[in-house]
Amino acid sequence: MDNKKQLDCIADMVTNKLFTIALLLDRAKKEDPKDSIQEYINQALQASSKLLNWIKYLQVIRDIKMLVPLSESDMAEFRSEERFPFPEGYHQHIRLSIQKGDFSTQGVLMDFSPHGLRFRCPHALETNFSYLCILSTAHSINKSVSFEIIIKHCKETDHEFAVGASIGEIRDVLAFDFFESVLEFIRESLPKQT
Repeated sequence: MDNKKQLDCIADMVTNKLFTIALLLDRAKKEDPKDSIQEYINQALQASSKLLNWIKYLQVIRDIKMLVPLSESDMAEFRSEERFPFPEGYHQHIRLSIQKGDFSTQGVLMDFSPHGLRFRCPHALETNFSYLCILSTAHSINKSVSFEIIIKHCKETDHEFAVGASIGEIRDVLAFDFFESVLEFIRESLPKQT
C-alpha cells in the first residue's frame, strides 16, 4: 500500500469518527441545559471541527509541508481562526475577483479558513467595508460562487496589497461552506487519475 492510499485510508477513518463524535456531542448539547457542560461540549465541537478541517485539507493538498503553524505567520495576530495556505500551483486554476459598484480587481488567494480569507491584489481596499467576491475556476468547466467579504485589514507590500477579510452574506446558495467550497475548487483542478 503506497503513502497516498495510506493517507486516504487514515483520513477517511478519522473523518468518519470525528463526524460521529461531533454528531453525538451536538445531540448532548441540545439535551442538557447546564452551562458548564454546554461550554465543555462547545469546546469539544470546536476541537473536532478544527481537526476535521485539517484532515480535509490534507486529503486535498496531499503535502504535509503545507501545514505551517500560525505562529510562524506574519499575519497571525489578525486571525480569529486558523487559516490554511492556498497552494501556489493552483493560482492558475482558481480566480478571485473583487467588486464594488464600478470598481473591479483581481486577487490571488493566499490562505483561507471557514470564515475568512487572505489575498493579494493590486489595489488598496477600504477596511470595514464590504465587497462582492467571486471565486471561480479557470478551466473548461466554469464554476463560480459569489459572496460578500468584509475587509478587516489591508497592508501594502511590494507594490501590491495583502488583504484580510471575513466572509459575509452569501449570494448564490442557502447553505454555503466557504472552506468546503475552496477545497472543492482545488479538487476539481487536480489532474484526473486513472
